[in-house]
Amino acid sequence: MDPAHLPLIKQALQRQHRKETFEHALGKAVRESGLDFGIYIKIVSEVREAAYRDGKDVEDAARGFLAEK
Repeated sequence: MDPAHLPLIKQALQRQHRKETFEHALGKAVRESGLDFGIYIKIVSEVREAAYRDGKDVEDAARGFLAEK
């Protein structure tokens, strides 16, 4: 994971509404930061891959990336 993407993950997790998916919250964070869709795809792909590999849900995998830093 590119360290420059970690603030977007953190923002998405902090501002995520109760029944909102991580992906939706991340999309809002990326748009609000003025970044393009390619960044969103790259982050979601890496988080989903980690979730699948570790047998976790997407939100736990995203939190794992923040814990690693």
